[in-house]
Amino acid sequence: MSFDLQYAYILHNNLGGMGPDDPSTPPSMRFVNVGTIYHPTAGAIHFDVELTNQSSYTPHDASLNGLTNGRFARVNLACEHSVALRATLVRSCALAPSCRMCADSGLHPSARIACYAAGCSCFGATVYNEASCSPTIASAARASYACPAMHDPIVLPHEALASMTAYDLDSDARGEYHEQLTVPAYEYYRTPLRAASDNDVQSTIFVNHATRQFTGTAPANASDMPTDPQALSDAQASRGVQFFFRPQRGFIEATFAVSYTGSASTCDGRSLLFAGDSAFAAATTEPTAATATATFAAAAITSTTCTAATQPSSTLVAYAFAATAEHATSHTAAAAVSTATITTATDRAAAIATTAFSATTTTSVASAAFTTTAHPSVTIAPTSPAAATHAPATIATAAILATTFYTTFYTTTSIVSTAASTLAATSYTSAAVDARSIEQHL
Repeated sequence: MSFDLQYAYILHNNLGGMGPDDPSTPPSMRFVNVGTIYHPTAGAIHFDVELTNQSSYTPHDASLNGLTNGRFARVNLACEHSVALRATLVRSCALAPSCRMCADSGLHPSARIACYAAGCSCFGATVYNEASCSPTIASAARASYACPAMHDPIVLPHEALASMTAYDLDSDARGEYHEQLTVPAYEYYRTPLRAASDNDVQSTIFVNHATRQFTGTAPANASDMPTDPQALSDAQASRGVQFFFRPQRGFIEATFAVSYTGSASTCDGRSLLFAGDSAFAAATTEPTAATATATFAAAAITSTTCTAATQPSSTLVAYAFAATAEHATSHTAAAAVSTATITTATDRAAAIATTAFSATTTTSVASAAFTTTAHPSVTIAPTSPAAATHAPATIATAAILATTFYTTFYTTTSIVSTAASTLAATSYTSAAVDARSIEQHL
């Protein structure tokens, strides 16, 4: 599970009571409607992220705090200071996708009208036309944002993973500024991030595994400030690190510190940039088996018992994907696949096809792509409710499986990734290669 700040609203921006919002607002940053999780019975649950300081906080320039480039949260910090931060996932008062998505300038006018007409949340108020979320009305909706559950943390199953990415960890031209992030409870991390060029990028972040500290070493360059977490330059990718957590208590914690070793009597502060998912990171650290599914649906992995993503058996893949389908579609028939012993790429493809098509009798994030993907080796009947019809080896190769699976996730969750086309064209010759490759791309 992750979050996306692109269409988030800022409810208040007053970390540690230091502004820039009015001092009467809560001493935190709260980003509204940043993501959605799916409950088997309650359905879609929208959530906010509230950022608080757990230690004293001294900014250099608090006016820099908030959203940067519309996609990143920013926390400014004075030199020779540190701050312990906590990001808590809390229930949102929003009951529909953010209206900021409908206001996207890239939308065709007809698509914009349809987006509003389908219902969107203007902060916490559901509206059905653009005029109902005008700047004046949105300001009023912000001021009145409240609901009984707005302080309830989102506590995920202990098998679930949440992700957060830190960007632009660097130094200065003389190496006198040091930005350091300490993350005590990550499950695993990835650095560098994946560059849009798909070049082989080397991380410029020094990792101290003993202390769980991540220190930027590259000289700063204003042009290296990222503008889109899904489209990073090589330099931007080298300065980022993605963390995966098990947020069993509903929050993620990290400490940001800035030090200075130069001779000047004063120094400027530095800023921490973070967001949810980046372009999927290049694999540098071996994760556990439960991480072999997309972070979008990681909460679904509730029964995985495999111990290594590189094990020869493809049982891991069946477990993870089947559990994902079961959770995301509230369809328990997938459990049968999750316990099956899958021994070949063809059997695995058939089993996952069974999972997807079993779910076509419910609202499914997966079935749409499986029923519309055009491949000469795939023979499917989209309207058939019988999973048994699709259980035989109608998806002939692991390469077709990869294509179909990636089409599912990247077309139905609005996630854009250049890595998808790369993996889709790859031929996998064994279950071990398939498991490892899918794990690395996810």
